[in-house]
Amino acid sequence: MTYSDAVGIVDLLLSVLTISFALYLYFKDPLKRWRFLGYRTTIIMAIFDPATKDVLLVNHEFGGWQLIQSGLVGDDILAQLSRGIPREINVSADHFDLRFVRTLGTVRNNRTEVVKKSTIGYVSLFNSARGKGYIAAYISCNRKDVEEHMTPGFSILEAQFVPTPKVMETIFSSGYFSSHDYKRGMYAQIIDDITNYVETRTRTVERLTRKSFYQHQH
Repeated sequence: MTYSDAVGIVDLLLSVLTISFALYLYFKDPLKRWRFLGYRTTIIMAIFDPATKDVLLVNHEFGGWQLIQSGLVGDDILAQLSRGIPREINVSADHFDLRFVRTLGTVRNNRTEVVKKSTIGYVSLFNSARGKGYIAAYISCNRKDVEEHMTPGFSILEAQFVPTPKVMETIFSSGYFSSHDYKRGMYAQIIDDITNYVETRTRTVERLTRKSFYQHQH
């Protein structure tokens, strides 16, 4: 093997490694991975008051009681939240704080259901959407502040805050999601996440309060 052959092999290996690493970084992002595989992304907005542990639900004209949700085109989740929340309840986004986001999983469409997908800004293996990928955005607010400004938006019959233990009952009593077992699991996960977040936040505040008290005493 000549020196030039060795250099060529090294260059090839570096090129393969670079491409592989780039693909790994690309597909590590669930949003990009879902779109490539033909899944449209939907954001479920879990808006809650950490002090009262109440969760905001909307009574949608075509879907009963549910959390606010919106399709996502692109990668800017904050921009979508800024558009989606005011559209549903007519309250500007500066009344809310995004705490964290988590993926909930994907759901395949029925065989008879063919859904058109947007191809703006990304590449997909499929011409039609194979299903939906769901992510949850956990958004804190002050209930009293939001209620002072809140009015039903487009296709919304009513909006109200509901105590955490009653969220599942309120949503699934309307019957709209009765056949959507995957939605029941997603909503249950969201409620657990909110409960855990509030409890962790409460313990942290109590610990810091005790620490401050002892420091002042000594």
